[in-house]
Amino acid sequence: MKKEFSYYEFVGLLVPSVIFLYSAHLIYQFVQDKQIIDFSKFGETLVFIVICYGLGHILQALGNFFELGLWKIYKGMPTKWLTSKNRFGKTLFAKPFNNSVKEKITQKFGDDLVSCQL
Repeated sequence: MKKEFSYYEFVGLLVPSVIFLYSAHLIYQFVQDKQIIDFSKFGETLVFIVICYGLGHILQALGNFFELGLWKIYKGMPTKWLTSKNRFGKTLFAKPFNNSVKEKITQKFGDDLVSCQL
């Protein structure tokens, strides 16, 4: 199986981790006056990029946990906000309209989609 390096992997994984690690490198260099990585050497730069690729996956996982917690604070994703009551006790649509939409979805697709928090 041939796997190519995609744009998503570059923008979503590599760039944030390079920014994070390079910023940590600059801060450490400023505070301790020591250099961790010598970017003038090809081998060290290549190892830095490989480490950044792995760290990118870890940062993405942490971001997923942060997003999950954020949606729990706001009581669900924005698609759920349309039919659920907000903190003022009001829904966006009237109850008869919500029920008619649910009935149409049930007729078209069955009960599985209606139970998905509509």
